[in-house]
Amino acid sequence: MKHEGNIQVFVGNAASPQIDWNEPHTAFGSGYLSLVNVKSSVSFDNVRLTTQTVPGGTANLGSSNIPNLARFKTVTANDSLAIADWDVSKLTDGIESPVFGSAGYTTHPYASDDISSTPVWVDVDLGSDQTVDKVKLFPRLFTDAVGGGTPNFPVDFTIQTAPDGGSYSTVATIANQGNPVGFPQEYNFTPVTARHVRVLVTKLGTPTVDDPGSYRLQLAEIEIYHYQLP
Repeated sequence: MKHEGNIQVFVGNAASPQIDWNEPHTAFGSGYLSLVNVKSSVSFDNVRLTTQTVPGGTANLGSSNIPNLARFKTVTANDSLAIADWDVSKLTDGIESPVFGSAGYTTHPYASDDISSTPVWVDVDLGSDQTVDKVKLFPRLFTDAVGGGTPNFPVDFTIQTAPDGGSYSTVATIANQGNPVGFPQEYNFTPVTARHVRVLVTKLGTPTVDDPGSYRLQLAEIEIYHYQLP
């Protein structure tokens, strides 16, 4: 018999919980739960999870049975600096939080945050036409921005899609995106058929504290979904 205050966390098909927290006389209140770079399914026993608005955007709980359509797909960009652990290919390698060998994607430096005259874009080729309605962008982590928060996350940008052999159209326009402070940001739009999903950026975020004069677009990962209700 489980107590009201017991939380058990199972990873994958493990028979025993990886975390077993038991407080027999009280129920747990609200709090924060983070799962970083999880490689298998995770299940929870006797715990209710809710969504919450965080500074700069909304963090939503995902469902492990919804496939990330961008995972391991080819991604290109019109500006990419390949150096050390940085490369445009790291955007779809399935690693959401920087690790040795995969820091994410970065552009070359710009002198200003306004790049509307020469926008930067990254484009994911899904391989074939897919139904898509959500893009999830993961910010660079473990480095502070000038004034705090997460550096080099896009501020003004559009999400564009194109079917196989077709032209691009804008499905979402984002203006004045707040600092994500380390949280991935989700952008939903009306379902469309697309082979290519492009993020086109016209205004860059705050630079890093150690390079305050250089504006860049930096992301750890990009994920693309079609959310189907059961």
